[in-house]
Amino acid sequence: MFPTPFGRALHPGLILLLTALLFCVGGCRTDSVGTGATPLARGGVIDLTAWDFRENGSVDLNGEWEFFWRQLLSPGDFAGSVPPPVTGPFTVPGTWNGREIGGEKQSGDGYATFRLRVRLRPDTPRLAIRILDQATAYQLWVNGTRIAGNGTVGTSAATNRPQYLLQLARLPRSGDSLDIVLQVANFNHSKGGVWNPVTLGSEAGLARIQGLRQGLDFFLFGCLLIMGAYHVFLYQLRRTDRSVLYCGLFCLVVACRTTLTENRIFTDLFPAFPWELVFKAELFTVHAAFLLLLLFIQALYPAECSRLLTRLLQGICLVFGLTTLATSARISSLLVTPFHPVIIFIQGYLFVVLFRAIMAKRGEAATILTGMLIFFLTVVNDILHNHGVIATAYVAPVGFLFLVGSQSLALARRYSQAFTAVEQLSDAVTDKNRALEEEIAGRARLEREIVNVCEEERRRISRDLHDRLCQQAGTEAGGCGPGTAGIETSLVAA
Repeated sequence: MFPTPFGRALHPGLILLLTALLFCVGGCRTDSVGTGATPLARGGVIDLTAWDFRENGSVDLNGEWEFFWRQLLSPGDFAGSVPPPVTGPFTVPGTWNGREIGGEKQSGDGYATFRLRVRLRPDTPRLAIRILDQATAYQLWVNGTRIAGNGTVGTSAATNRPQYLLQLARLPRSGDSLDIVLQVANFNHSKGGVWNPVTLGSEAGLARIQGLRQGLDFFLFGCLLIMGAYHVFLYQLRRTDRSVLYCGLFCLVVACRTTLTENRIFTDLFPAFPWELVFKAELFTVHAAFLLLLLFIQALYPAECSRLLTRLLQGICLVFGLTTLATSARISSLLVTPFHPVIIFIQGYLFVVLFRAIMAKRGEAATILTGMLIFFLTVVNDILHNHGVIATAYVAPVGFLFLVGSQSLALARRYSQAFTAVEQLSDAVTDKNRALEEEIAGRARLEREIVNVCEEERRRISRDLHDRLCQQAGTEAGGCGPGTAGIETSLVAA
């Protein structure tokens, strides 16, 4: 056993599971893993002549791309003698929100073309590009060949159609350079631009990474789905404990979210599903998850929760969730950033509640707090990644799994302790019943002994009376005759 900061002990099997999951997350990184510094684009050019894709792995094409605002340019537009006018450099990944162009600050609406030239080593293997969704429709060309796209790129809300798909596209055979042209348009989200990195790597390496990432997502989805269904079914059998229901619903909501984020398992299976519904579901799962988390902790530790503050936070989550469902994606996307401080505050509040529960020696509060700490770190990572502060992967689903695991472990131990108490009570009742049975049997034996003693005493008295009567009869009539026997019988009967 390994001690935790809260005085509890973690089982070695749990330690191995945590380590394995962390290695899975680390192994699914799409950025470079080599020893050298990751190259960055400068002035629309990135030099990868010193980059060995076999040894260094894949690389994100981050940095300054050429930026052509409100121009949808194809590779043929750059083939002429007079190139199109460049609006300026654009740092990828990034959004054009707040960017001042022509003396006017831009909103999330708009369309643009991005261009990057890549210099390669002569011995570069067959390459591929892994590109996540961009805000919110795009088309991608490499050396004049269209290799990927999401939705329909348009110049207005009427002609633009958003879509979320993860694309892994093989590049056409090329020499020592790549000319990448990317069209992006957005009229459906509050943020527009290239908000996810474009990753370049060997075809085999990117395929392996993609397989690992999707495998991890399917693993998380399966685990969460099974745990959620189990707890909901358990609540159906015993409806007195609502914490089991909240835990099950929390698992199911997080399982749904796992299929909707980053690797986009759901849209990969159903590419024609309406983007608006996918986006709303992605946002709603966040609000629902934290609402259920508050309900779960309140059901477990009502004495440690502030009833007023808990209700207030639950109401905020409910308002955000209902607003997301009732409004368009463009409006509901404005709620993403305001909900981030709410998330941090909820987690801080739950930390306080769990610490109070630990101080009050409430069952399994330390286990849930350990899962909450891991979840908090993954959420902070995702918030910073969403704002472009750090370049990592979305790992909140893994944090959700740790949190759900800690909740399930706490409930399992709680039920185990309840069953142990029931068994102990049953054993005590059995012992008392056995003692009572023995006491009843003893009383029955005593009653039989008393009856036997009485019977013996009656017979003795009867014999004594018989002898006296016989003596009396013998003195008067010369012996004990039949009449005397009848008298004796009558006396004995009396």
